[in-house]
Amino acid sequence: MSEKIKTHWKKTVDKDWIGTYVLPEGKPIVVKLLSVKYEEVKVKGVKGMYKVAYFAANPYFKRPMLLSANINLKRLEKLTGSPYIEDWASINLDVTLQQEMDKAFGGGKDWALRIAPTLPIVKKEELTPASPKWVTAVARYKSSRKLDGITKFYNLSKENEQKLIKEADEIKA
Repeated sequence: MSEKIKTHWKKTVDKDWIGTYVLPEGKPIVVKLLSVKYEEVKVKGVKGMYKVAYFAANPYFKRPMLLSANINLKRLEKLTGSPYIEDWASINLDVTLQQEMDKAFGGGKDWALRIAPTLPIVKKEELTPASPKWVTAVARYKSSRKLDGITKFYNLSKENEQKLIKEADEIKA
């Protein structure tokens, strides 16, 4: 039986941006970062140019994240291999969000939401002939004659790789 996750009080307030309160009981989460944009948005009622991270639908939050000028952006540069925001327009990258103690506005210290400095290890689903995506994978291989587009998202045993190739070869053009 799983234990119910507690709700941080900040989750009950309508906020424009995510913060550490999205982390279930402060624990790190893995989410898919779709893009980062440098755009004009309102922060605390004032319009300005900010770096904003957008994420795929996930069970933790629905809003974007403002990126800190130093830590999160430097980490994205390292994780993506590029310092250019334009290269981050369609990242589609699994990242870990975690909390770290940092300087707070007005002095003192407080928890800050950070992108972890290393990529998470995400277990890929095993692709088998019984998998719902098998037919799509066969069709993809038939058209491209490459497995890398499939193995990027799925684990494929040597036995199932041979079956996939054989099925693709048996499809009439």
